[in-house]
Amino acid sequence: MLYKSIFLIVDALRYDLISSQKVRKKLFPAFDKIIKRGFLKKAVANAQSTQFVLPSLFSSSYPLDYGGYNYGIRDRKSYIQDIKKRNTRTYLMSTCNQMGIGNGYDKGFDEVYTTNDYRLIIEHKINRTLIYEINLFKKKIKSKQDTIQFLQKEFGITLDRIISYKSLNNELWPPKLRKINNQVLQNSIAEKELLFKKPDIILKKMQKVSGGMYWHTLGKIKYNSIYFQINRVMVAINWRAKKIIAKQNLWPFFRLGHHAVIINDIIDSLINKILNIKEKSWHIHMHFMDVHDHRATNNTLNLIKRFRFYPKWLIERIRGNIKHRFLYVAATMDLDQNLGKLLNKLEEHKIIDDMLFLITADHASYYPESPRKKLDVAQRTHYEDLEIPFILANTKSKPIENTMCDSMDICTTFVTKLGIKIGSRYKGKDICSEKKFFVISENCGSGNADIKRRDVYFTISTKKFRLMVTLNKKKLIVEKLFDKYKDPFEIINIKTHQSYKNEINKLIKILYENRKEIFKIKGIKKIKLINN
Repeated sequence: MLYKSIFLIVDALRYDLISSQKVRKKLFPAFDKIIKRGFLKKAVANAQSTQFVLPSLFSSSYPLDYGGYNYGIRDRKSYIQDIKKRNTRTYLMSTCNQMGIGNGYDKGFDEVYTTNDYRLIIEHKINRTLIYEINLFKKKIKSKQDTIQFLQKEFGITLDRIISYKSLNNELWPPKLRKINNQVLQNSIAEKELLFKKPDIILKKMQKVSGGMYWHTLGKIKYNSIYFQINRVMVAINWRAKKIIAKQNLWPFFRLGHHAVIINDIIDSLINKILNIKEKSWHIHMHFMDVHDHRATNNTLNLIKRFRFYPKWLIERIRGNIKHRFLYVAATMDLDQNLGKLLNKLEEHKIIDDMLFLITADHASYYPESPRKKLDVAQRTHYEDLEIPFILANTKSKPIENTMCDSMDICTTFVTKLGIKIGSRYKGKDICSEKKFFVISENCGSGNADIKRRDVYFTISTKKFRLMVTLNKKKLIVEKLFDKYKDPFEIINIKTHQSYKNEINKLIKILYENRKEIFKIKGIKKIKLINN
């Protein structure tokens, strides 16, 4: 039995980038080294966004289980809690802000080392959850009292967690982030007092101030200064610039509105921390954003340094061995070099052979290569959005031939290979012992996952087909169907071809049998299928 383990999520890493051993040996040697110790399997993510899919990776449940992904895994059990049962010391080491604060992702960890920008945590909470409830109040669907109670509960949890993080280990924080977070933390104390003593002020503020600017108003009743207005203009310009950039392909760069920490900044500290763990049994969950943020200019010097990879990328591109854009590949090569540092140290200290090492992604990414224009996030469920790698090292087990695999299966397989008995709440399969024939990906689009009121988007993937449907009120609308064998780039929508009618019905049956609870929430007892 292996008593040490790492579960590493490389945000937005695509399977097809590292699937070729020939390319790996030249561009991604660290990935190649770890794959040689086990296996690489193509997986299909249960959703196309970090916020949507993290519950599947942490709890082996569907994104829309337990009322949806609004609150992460606060109401779910984490795989970390099962690992803890065998007296394992657990560590969270992450640069991912998408986990949020107060969403339960830190439950079960003995030590937490994260680089959250508290400004972004506030913004996400407002934009993804709170503003939706406020809009229901404005539409007179919810009462003012109910809305205030909701704000006091949900915003209160976020503020409480930020305040409680005063004693959090912040050794990974760069000086600038430390200054920002300390300011937000102090102002959150005053904001919480306002939230419970004068909640009307908070309700009015959230209707007037955007999520990205709200941190400037924390704890304040009067905030409309010249400084505030200047920052408001700057945030608006940056937001509009990113919108324009997203609609074209000539200029790739943009600036993130938060402090982005890259693996280069913290890799030495992480390695030292790992090498100094004294316990016999330990587990580390890591999540890095470098590949996802490959277009960001926040770390300008490092972005420039990545151009050292250009000759190698160009050679492989000319040879037709790689199809992905340079910035994406360069970010992955940069991360691979840092991963190589970690692997070398684990080998040097004779740790690598005694651990289970998993590498995967939360979702893929359309930008590096896609045959279609950028779609709304709810509809980004093509191969370039969902197909991710599942790497598991130091195991003799191999996936069953031709099995499908999803995010829930990744979690389940990992826990099983650690020798931990899983319960019925794990909806994923151990793909080394049980074959899977389909994957269901699901979401309610950006913002609040209000299953009852909003459309629900499903994608059912098999080895041969990918079907996309929308659950709109009481109707299930067939949007797209692709035959992946004949059309691997998913260009030709064959949903109205009569010869595929039976296949659509089979896939819809799979969907209904496995996601009955979603249809029940919608009040649907019999499916009304629409395919025009």
